[in-house]
Amino acid sequence: MMMPEHKVALNENDREMKKRQRIELDKQECEDITSIVAESMQYRVEISVQMFIN
Repeated sequence: MMMPEHKVALNENDREMKKRQRIELDKQECEDITSIVAESMQYRVEISVQMFIN
């Protein structure tokens, strides 16, 4: 049997462990993404973009 505060602490710890770390893009990676988006707009090609939401 667990005390309620222990259960809350375990749930908070579990949530923290599941968080993804924010990826920092360098200048070249940003330019690559910009180029891909611009090209997809120019040729009207659908792309899929996943964004990091804090």
